[in-house]
This record gives sequence, C-alpha cells and structure tokens, in this order.
Amino acid sequence: VLPNDWSRRDRDIHDILIRNVMGYSQLCFLIRLLPCSARIWNVVIDGVVDTSPDGLEAFGGILLGDLDGYGKNLPDSMRHITISNVICSRKDTVLVEGFLSDSVISNVVCRREGGSAFRVKRENGLRNVRVSGTVVTGE
Repeated sequence: VLPNDWSRRDRDIHDILIRNVMGYSQLCFLIRLLPCSARIWNVVIDGVVDTSPDGLEAFGGILLGDLDGYGKNLPDSMRHITISNVICSRKDTVLVEGFLSDSVISNVVCRREGGSAFRVKRENGLRNVRVSGTVVTGE
C-alpha cells in the first residue's frame, strides 16, 4: 500500500514486460513510457502491432518520454529499455521525446509511407542506444 502523499511515494517504474499487444488508439500512442520526474528502467516491449483502420490520424506506436509536459525528463530518466518487433501504421512508430540510454531497439516497421520507424526529437536524446532493422514501407 502506497502513502497518499505523492512526495513520499517511489514513483520509479522498473522490471516490466509488455508482449504481444494488438490494438490502436484513436487519439494518442499505443504505449507511452513517461518518466514524469521519475526513472524508468528494465522494460521489455516486444510484439506490438498497430491495427488502426485506414484513415485514422493519431500520433504513433510507442512514445518514450515527452518534452517535459508531464514532468521533468532527466538525462538518466530511461535506461535499459528493449523494444523489438513493432509494426505501426502511424506517422511515428517509435518516437523518443525524452532521454534514452543503454537500450536496444530492433525490428521496427512503419507501414505509413513518409512516416518514421524511429525518430528522436530531443538533441542529445540518445546515449549508448543500438538501433537496427528499422524499415518504412514504400521507400
């Protein structure tokens, strides 16, 4: 049981496994990891398939951090994140808006022509991140 006083709560998120997700969001991202002035580590996301109907305009597949709208994203706020086997029909399949370090991203497919399989918005947003097997269909 956590205390009601948020200043005393441990807000960190760690040791999470997310696998075999099929679905879509009408508004936002399918999966969002938002540190919100906390830290996130040891997260595996594997097998995410966006099933959006044609013509749906929403943001993307996986969002890692944000541009400080939900709380401060510190340079060490997300680490040891593994993302693999993601297929998405949105503009951004995997979008990094926060800081990500010591992580692996592989086998990411963006089915939207002109979209991005992997994109980083923040300057110096990545540190020791290996990205491989990213594809945008139609290119």
